[in-house]
Amino acid sequence: MKGFLTKCVHAGQQSDKSNGALAIPITMSSTFLAGSQAGFSYGRLDNPVKKAAEDVVSSLEKCKYTLAVSSGTAAAMLVSHLLKPGDHLIVGKDIYCGIIKSFMNVHYMDNEVTYVDLNDEAALKAAFKKNTKVNNKQISSYRCYGMSLLQIQQ
Repeated sequence: MKGFLTKCVHAGQQSDKSNGALAIPITMSSTFLAGSQAGFSYGRLDNPVKKAAEDVVSSLEKCKYTLAVSSGTAAAMLVSHLLKPGDHLIVGKDIYCGIIKSFMNVHYMDNEVTYVDLNDEAALKAAFKKNTKVNNKQISSYRCYGMSLLQIQQ
């Protein structure tokens, strides 16, 4: 696939072998045949539509793996559990208050969280430290139903 827009439309999509459909059908099943070649077992964990969405994001971001989760809070908690004691996390000031409360409880892991206005590039750059592992760069604010991209340093 050549262009960005083409990838947006076609990445992660393969034609349905049973009927030739090009669009990913919505899968109404919550459980799947154990040991099937597709590799799905329970719809909340993984399903064909989630897999297709992850494949699109992987293609657009030019990365090997993408993990889609059910909410921003789930994503934030997943990332916080990847941190090691002493790691630093930069988070946007306008993040959902439930996530802030959760991060307040992350101190048991000896992590440091810095809240920054992510629209202020100078403030964001100033917030980085040697032990910064995660930067939550807000594309648009939660109030505008935007999305967050999490960059995890290797």
